[in-house]
Amino acid sequence: RCLKLAAYAVDKLRAIGIEAWRHDDNSITVVFPRPPDALMKKWVIAPKKKIAHIITLPPMTETTIDEFVNDYAAMNQESRTLNP
Repeated sequence: RCLKLAAYAVDKLRAIGIEAWRHDDNSITVVFPRPPDALMKKWVIAPKKKIAHIITLPPMTETTIDEFVNDYAAMNQESRTLNP
């Protein structure tokens, strides 16, 4: 289930234009470019330089991923509007 959620997260992030990836098909860690600070604070994401990640552990659901992706998309749009 965790592996399927990781694949789902990668697909959802890529669908909004975020270059997300896993290191291999057996990874539950989803890596993506460092998101806006507000997103990292809301979702408690620790970045490392220019990247960040989520780990699709059992408590996570598709709904949680959808909420995260929707927030990411909204904050990216807001960031583009403020900094064209």
